[in-house]
Amino acid sequence: MTTHSFSDPIADTFSAGRHNGTATIPPLFTPLEAWLKANDTSVKTLVLGIEATYGTPVVVLNKFTQPIETLLKSLGLMPGFVSPQATEAFEALRNILAIRYPVLKSTVALEKGVFIVPHSFNGWTFWAHQLYHWMAFNEGYEGYTHDAYRLYRELYLANGGNLSPEVLEGLPLETLKALKANMQREREALQFMQHQCHQRGASQLAKEQKLA
Repeated sequence: MTTHSFSDPIADTFSAGRHNGTATIPPLFTPLEAWLKANDTSVKTLVLGIEATYGTPVVVLNKFTQPIETLLKSLGLMPGFVSPQATEAFEALRNILAIRYPVLKSTVALEKGVFIVPHSFNGWTFWAHQLYHWMAFNEGYEGYTHDAYRLYRELYLANGGNLSPEVLEGLPLETLKALKANMQREREALQFMQHQCHQRGASQLAKEQKLA
């Protein structure tokens, strides 16, 4: 397994606004875009690239694996990249995956997270969004701790994206920082997805909406 260092997390100065008239580009946009150009011809090449870059296993589900999708939902998780810190029940998820996919038990510790991809989730926008989180986590960016995930689900999503002073009142500084980092990563992932849609254009996006 080869570990790459694409950018310095400390240099992550992304702002949703503008700086000197020019939007600040998150550091991971350029290396991830280059990675995609080398690996995005099909789901197969994406999977091989993901496993080769960080050693992250990819589980592509089919119509017979509904229980795993149900498990994800019960843990408050979505299909896509799942970090080991995403839930306190990650070990249970790992064990269930190892039963279904024995190769994971012997060859992968899942410390680099795992991609769980339902058959119906092979659209281009899904991959662009989730690959950003995958690379950010493995490059050491903040926002992927259990507390950050939990707070994002319990506070941000539960309050319809509105974090009023009443919601935040009384939270420790470290808790607020974790939540802010998680929200920042999500904004960046969405912007990367939008950026890729713009780069590819409507016709190319439609062509690639279902990767083979």
